[in-house]
Amino acid sequence: MRKPLTFIVTFLVTAFLFGLRVADAGYDARASELREILKRKDLRDDKEREVLTKALDDYLKHRQECLEALVRIIEASSSDTNQEQVLLYRIDGCREDVARFGDSVKSIPDTPSIGAFNFLGVSQVEEVNFFTNLTKAKIGERRDKILMNGKNVADKMNALDEKWRFLLDRDNSLDEYQKKIREQLVEIIDLAFDESDRERRTIKERLVGSTQAIAKLTKKYGRPIRELLQNLPSDELKLLASAIDAIETLEPSIEAYAKIYR
Repeated sequence: MRKPLTFIVTFLVTAFLFGLRVADAGYDARASELREILKRKDLRDDKEREVLTKALDDYLKHRQECLEALVRIIEASSSDTNQEQVLLYRIDGCREDVARFGDSVKSIPDTPSIGAFNFLGVSQVEEVNFFTNLTKAKIGERRDKILMNGKNVADKMNALDEKWRFLLDRDNSLDEYQKKIREQLVEIIDLAFDESDRERRTIKERLVGSTQAIAKLTKKYGRPIRELLQNLPSDELKLLASAIDAIETLEPSIEAYAKIYR
């Protein structure tokens, strides 16, 4: 996040510090302009030009340091969101450099020429206006807002990441829980079928035994069951009655387990 922030605020500083028409020229654009103006000025003598040239060189050096300091303030640590006041304080120091530049007229021997007064006066006003406009632009405040918004976005992204991880963990837990439930259900179903199968075999054995008993009696006497009921000896009649009861008793069980298998 720091790289986009640095790019944005550096562009803002560049645009306001140097003007869009000379932004590409860097810090030297204004220096070249002032030197060219001084070169064309009609001064009293070489001594006056020497004093003004030295004063301009000193000012431009401080101006360069000031502008570089402003950029460093804008590019300060991403954890610092209170750079507006720091920037304003440093701009005040830049204005003091402008004032010292204007006071250099006092270093001119004798009475300064009109050209010297004009150069220093106009240059000083322009530089003061330049740094005043920097103050009005509130570059530091904009930088702080951009950074604060970036931090808020980062915090919300982190919060979303935590929620997402929580949901993923919860989803995994649900998957594990569902897996266990499925395994338990399969186990229960297997046990139920095993039990049903045992019951089915028992029913089958009882049913076969009962029908065989009836078949033996009907074969032995060569008569239908209805007639046998009237003529069978008591012990065989009990056997027949027991077989019929067993078949009737098994009917609901047969139907129940048939449903399970279906």
